[in-house]
Amino acid sequence: MGQDQHDAPPQPRAPRRAAGPKAPLGRWRSIFLAALRHDRISAPCVIDGRIKGESFLVYVEQVFVPSHRPGDIIIIDNLGNHKGKTVRRAIRAAGAKLFFLPP
Repeated sequence: MGQDQHDAPPQPRAPRRAAGPKAPLGRWRSIFLAALRHDRISAPCVIDGRIKGESFLVYVEQVFVPSHRPGDIIIIDNLGNHKGKTVRRAIRAAGAKLFFLPP
């Protein structure tokens, strides 16, 4: 009773892993915002719930702008919250140059 030459060798089975953390109701309810620089991440912030224009503006004014210097180049995507006049004014008032990614 041995192994026939045509039988495949037995394969070891991987141990079963415990399931990772699950999001409530199948979705995460927090948003992580940060600025990506060439050498680090700056202005990190976690916002609970959906991000709306008002909460994004608060992030920009209280976290994002203070972490930048005049002359910095800011490139952001075309999400409606990012293109608001008050957001653009706050970034430009800090002396940064603002550019949007192409659509």
